[in-house]
Amino acid sequence: LSESFIKILRLLYIKHKHNLSDRAFNDILKIYDGGESSLYSAQKKLADFINIKPIFIPMCINSCCAFTGQFANNTSCPLCGEVAYINGRTPRKVATFLPLLDRFKLQYHNPKRSTELRYRYNYVNSDEYNGDSISDIFDGDLYKELVDEGYFKDERDIALIGSTDGFQIFKQK
Repeated sequence: LSESFIKILRLLYIKHKHNLSDRAFNDILKIYDGGESSLYSAQKKLADFINIKPIFIPMCINSCCAFTGQFANNTSCPLCGEVAYINGRTPRKVATFLPLLDRFKLQYHNPKRSTELRYRYNYVNSDEYNGDSISDIFDGDLYKELVDEGYFKDERDIALIGSTDGFQIFKQK
C-alpha cells in the first residue's frame, strides 16, 4: 500500500470515528491531496483490498423490525404500520451487516490481533471463583460446561456473547 493511501485510510477512520459527513470528508481530501482522491475511490479501493461484502437489510424507519425472513415481502411495518419503501422499491432505512466469519478471517491475518483473539485459549481458568464471583467470563459455569461438552477445542475457536436488550456491559462493542 502506498503511503498516500495509508494516510487516506487514517482519515477515513477519523471520518467514521467522528461521524463526519461525506461532503466534509471530500473537502478535507481536496485540501490534503489536491482533489486527486475522493471518498468513493477510497472506499472502493478499501473494499477491493479487504474483500468483505456488506449485506444491506431493509428495516422499518422506526427500527421496529427488519424486512427479512417472514417480513421479507412486507410493504409496511407489521408493528407500527410505517411504509417500508419509497416509491415501492427504495428502503426508507437500511441496516448494514458485515458477516462475522469474513471479519474474523480478516482479523486473524493481523499477527497482533490474532494473538488477542486467542485470549480464550491462553486463559488459565481458576477454580477459586464460584458462581457468585468470577474473574473472567471463562471462569463461569456455563463456559466450563460447554468445554466439558466438547466445545472450544481449537485454539482459534471464539466465544461470543450477545445482548438483546441494548445494555452494554463491556467497554468494547
